[in-house]
Amino acid sequence: ALGWEFDGMALPVLVAAARDRLDDEADMLAGYDDDLGAEMLRRYARVAPPAVLVAPTVESESSIVQSDGKGGAVVRQRVCKDGHCVERSGVATLPALQGNSSADVNTTKAK
Repeated sequence: ALGWEFDGMALPVLVAAARDRLDDEADMLAGYDDDLGAEMLRRYARVAPPAVLVAPTVESESSIVQSDGKGGAVVRQRVCKDGHCVERSGVATLPALQGNSSADVNTTKAK
């Protein structure tokens, strides 16, 4: 059990911060024209149990790959470690994605 404090912060404060963070991530998805994914993430943030929201996740990575309409792909990657996030983007030639409008890859590593 997590108790009422985790890393010196009260559990309700951490849960509220986690819900806010998920809402920010949902806004990012909506910005990439993924309204369905954004709405799913917002709903999850509202109903997820506190023990799931305040897990000791210290590192995460998400990538969004979308066709550029010219046979290539636009790759957007976000890497977070200990609460600090870096976003990168670039263009790549990925034959496996030709004909697809987008593909999403999300992974999370917990330590």
